[in-house]
Amino acid sequence: MVRAGYANSSRREIHATLKMALSHALKWDLVRRNECEIVDAPRDIARPDSEERVRHLTDSQARLFFRVTEHERWQNYFRSATWGIKRII
Repeated sequence: MVRAGYANSSRREIHATLKMALSHALKWDLVRRNECEIVDAPRDIARPDSEERVRHLTDSQARLFFRVTEHERWQNYFRSATWGIKRII
């Protein structure tokens, strides 16, 4: 799942869900053992700096984005998500 790009939190949640489901299956005699009890829970893996770097839009790119999405369904969401950050429009 790491190679597929799943986030650390997603991997932990999937493990917890499988562990719980297999615990119920074990209680109901549907499986012989809970394999999630045998393996270690997923650990946080440090990612290279290049993946953690956030790229921001320039002012001109942001203006173009808002102009292009002016009549889109999510336009109000885009505007409210940037409210108070910097008045660029």
